[in-house]
Formats: sequence, C-alpha cells, structure tokens
Amino acid sequence: MRRKISRFEGGPNKSTMAGYVNYGDEQTYLFNFRMTRVQLEHASDKIAKAGFLKDSMHSAHSLRLSGRFKFATCCYVLVFGGSAGNYFKFAADVAGLGQRTVETWMYEFPKGIMKVLGADYLYTMSPSAWHIQACRDAFAARRGFPSIAQAVDGTHVPFNPISCPNKYLYKNYKGWFSLHVLAYVNSFHLFTNMAIGGTGRTSDVAALKKCPFFAKIAANRTMWLGEGGFILGDGGTTDPNGIVLTLINMPRTVQDKWYNFCHSSTRFFVEETFGRWKNRFRYLDVQACTHT
Repeated sequence: MRRKISRFEGGPNKSTMAGYVNYGDEQTYLFNFRMTRVQLEHASDKIAKAGFLKDSMHSAHSLRLSGRFKFATCCYVLVFGGSAGNYFKFAADVAGLGQRTVETWMYEFPKGIMKVLGADYLYTMSPSAWHIQACRDAFAARRGFPSIAQAVDGTHVPFNPISCPNKYLYKNYKGWFSLHVLAYVNSFHLFTNMAIGGTGRTSDVAALKKCPFFAKIAANRTMWLGEGGFILGDGGTTDPNGIVLTLINMPRTVQDKWYNFCHSSTRFFVEETFGRWKNRFRYLDVQACTHT
C-alpha cells in the first residue's frame, strides 16, 4: 500500500507558499521568487495559456491549485537551490506538497519558459538597427571596442546522471559532472540566445560549430550584428568566419597586451551575466542527480 504522510490540515492552499503568493508584498515576492508580483502574474498566466502549469481542477476544493501557485513554487526551487538528495523537499514542505509533485512541475516549468517566454526575450528574430547600435555603443563605452554587438561564452551547470551508460561524458575539465551551456549576451546583461544540453565534456568550439543561432548570424552577419559587427569570445570560441574576436595568444608587444586587456574588460559582460544568473537562481549551483 502507498504510504500516506500527514502534512497539515488545509492542504497546499493553506501553506506558507500560498501565503507568499496570495498575500506577499513586493519585498516578499522579490526575495522568494526574484520577481515582482506583476512579473510573476504575467509570466505564469502566459505559460499557462500555452498549456504549461495550468490551473488544476480537483474534486476537493482544498486541492485545486492555480497555475500561479505552481509557477511560484518552481521559482522558489530555483531561488533557494537544494541539498544533495533533497532537491525539492524544502519547496514541497513550504507548499504542503509531496516531492514527486514538485519534481513533476519542475520538468514542465523550463519547457514553458523556453517555448513561451524565450520567444519574447531571446533573439528569435534579428533585432532592430537601433537596438544593435545601442548594444554596440554600450560595449564601446567600456574599453573603446567600436563594433561589438554581442559576447559569447560557455558555462557549466551541475548535472549528475545517476543511471547513464555514458556518464563519463558529463565530467567536465574541472572534474565534476555538468551540462554545458553556450550563451550569448548583450551589453545590457541580457541573454540573447543560448545552446543548452551539451555534456560537460563539450567544448565551446564544438558547441559553437553546432549552434543554430550562430549559423543564423553567419548567414547574415549585418542583419544580426550591424555593419562590420563582431562577437567577443575567449580563446575557446574561435570560428572560421572571422565573426568571433578572440584574445591574442601569447602576446609580446605592448599593443597586443593592451588589446587583450581591452578585450577581456569588454567581454566581461558575459561573465557578469553568468554571475548574476547563478546568484539569482541558486539551484543552478546544485549538483542535481537525474536519471537519463
């Protein structure tokens, strides 16, 4: 027989999470969900209309959960991370739910985010000439690089497949298991596009070669980067098209060293964006174990 666990009278709609969602002020929303009430309501309603994390109808009124409640619970997971083996327990306890329920929502959550919100905030179509120039001006303001429209770099998100015959492929060069994310950012610390899902062993060069977004840029450079536009990348993101500007290997002259300094200072936009991203959503630093 399935083991029944007594939580508390009233169900999820009487939980601490319900209190945050229904009665929380702006400070509560920003602390627990990393967004304002208006932002959370807009995002949750939009992905619910697309079929993700919809309101659930249950014969018992106490178990009828809104899509907004589900979305907020998933945000709570991302914000506060978890501990080894208990990635969803803390959020489940706060929401008065079982871990399996929260885990199910967390599989649905990123699909809705990427399909619905990704279409709004990532570069699915080429930006306007005004937007490109604004990004180039902001990049140039840091160290004088005049034609930089975006920056690109790879980062690793902890991921440990516990039942995968090729588990070794997920071990990155730092010695821990991860997924590789190749991300593009602009000079306003916003992601413009990304390639997700490479194993930890994936290099930035390999990810760049297979990246559909980079293929779009290479096909019409001016449309995406402006006339004579470039993308800044580190030494691991070279390309044969000459679109990605990289550091000079083993600089010897003062000019080369100054170029590398200015390059790194300007490209740091992408490092700053990664830092803000992972600091805002601590779950991205959790060594998640997943069946594959």
